[in-house]
Amino acid sequence: MKEGQIIERFVTKDGKEVIIRIPKMKDARMLLAYFNSLIKENAPIMFNKKLNLKEVRGRLKSGLEKFKRRMFLQLVVEYKGKIIACGDIEKGKCAKSHICRLGISVHKDFRGRGIGKELMRLLLKFARTFLKTEMVVLSVYANNKVAIHLYKKYGFRRYGYLKGGIKKRGRYFDEILMWRPLRENYEVS
Repeated sequence: MKEGQIIERFVTKDGKEVIIRIPKMKDARMLLAYFNSLIKENAPIMFNKKLNLKEVRGRLKSGLEKFKRRMFLQLVVEYKGKIIACGDIEKGKCAKSHICRLGISVHKDFRGRGIGKELMRLLLKFARTFLKTEMVVLSVYANNKVAIHLYKKYGFRRYGYLKGGIKKRGRYFDEILMWRPLRENYEVS
């Protein structure tokens, strides 16, 4: 896989054809617009302040460098020249190298159309085949029922609950920690 590579063309539930691909450095402005639209909406994501182009370019460059070392993979979903969704997985280090962290976000105008499900399917596949991990963990706002339902549908189980674990715009939100194995015969000793 390489920077900018198209992973697949996907038709949403309402018939829109989108492209799912690996980002490239030229995507910085589109990613800035995407993330800042989520922040403006106050979407349940971990960013809590607007980003600037320098920050986005730095994150993108770092992500692409880690991608080359098979430590990170980000996928963007593009529709008519705009990024409308994003997902990533990042491999842990040292004694945690068998675990990766997963995150997904979808623009409000494109939610409920199967994009999050398709990103989840692809990210779980790449967590196993590209990052070579055995377990996936994630964090979700406790009040984000739609995301929790998706995660449970894909086999994620709750392993923790942190009251006030997320602080955004001066408010505290409860956080649910979830995990799932990537092998069917995964056993914890």
